[in-house]
Amino acid sequence: MNTSSSSCLNKFDWITNYGPSFVIPASNFEVLYEPKDFFQELNNIFANAKQRIYISSLYFGTDPYEYKLVDIVFKKKTIKVISLFN
Repeated sequence: MNTSSSSCLNKFDWITNYGPSFVIPASNFEVLYEPKDFFQELNNIFANAKQRIYISSLYFGTDPYEYKLVDIVFKKKTIKVISLFN
């Protein structure tokens, strides 16, 4: 990591006073800009799940995106689904 990146990260040291934290290299994640991209990624994750799915969300909508997720889960009859909605 170069010096400018290191000093930039030091500005966030206070976060560790409130809970655990960890650094994730930018190459290890992808920013999803559109809701359709987010739901496509969830569809892929749900479809490839083998044993269980854990999902936590502020809400679960009633758009076609959400219905498709529910359809995927119901087709996987042997999978355990744990959900938490606020």
